[in-house]
Amino acid sequence: MEQVTKNRMEIKEQIDTFLRGKTIAVAGVSRHKKKFGYLAYLELKEAGYKVFPINPNMAEIDGEHCYPRLSSIEEQVDSLLVCTESVGLVVDEAVALGIQNIWLQNGINADKLGNLAILGISLVQNECILMYAVPRKFPHNLHRFIRKTFGTLHA
Repeated sequence: MEQVTKNRMEIKEQIDTFLRGKTIAVAGVSRHKKKFGYLAYLELKEAGYKVFPINPNMAEIDGEHCYPRLSSIEEQVDSLLVCTESVGLVVDEAVALGIQNIWLQNGINADKLGNLAILGISLVQNECILMYAVPRKFPHNLHRFIRKTFGTLHA
């Protein structure tokens, strides 16, 4: 039980650290408004974060510049949200740029990444960012309530 509590506390701290950043790059933004990459981009913007969309196949999204890769962003990026299966390339680039807060959206496979903690990288995985970023919208607020009720929410 103590190990489970420690892991929950560590995950909560990683989530809090990620969300304290003011600028978030979202890798895997989609032009399809119902895909998660687009929803995350939009909801994080609405939550007050400065969000940099990344997709090498798009020049812009909703009238804003879309970056082909992380290194093409000229401003400081605090955190990286990965919503693409090209996770290895994006994370390697983030590490090279010194970005230490990375969130792999639920469902993104991290098996080939190795131990990023030894590089000082805080990695959140197997969690949905939209359950934690405020304001929470439906259905993420309902999902959060259910997980909180059953004690599986890291909050």
